[in-house]
Amino acid sequence: MIGAAGRMGRTVCDAVEGAADLELVARLDVGDDVAALAGQADVAVDFTVPDAAETNVAALVDAGVHAVVGTTGWD
Repeated sequence: MIGAAGRMGRTVCDAVEGAADLELVARLDVGDDVAALAGQADVAVDFTVPDAAETNVAALVDAGVHAVVGTTGWD
């Protein structure tokens, strides 16, 4: 989860932790090393800000991690 400290990030973390078939492997925020998810996560959810989300998605794609973006305001 990227943006884990925000309102939506906390909500997603709670939902993942409450699901029997999912595992939360990381709580990241803006500025954290997203590429470190390579080999640890199959999917990352991004609820950050538009400027950070674009950079995060590029790093996730490069790391082979699927990205789900819930960040609003992205052109």
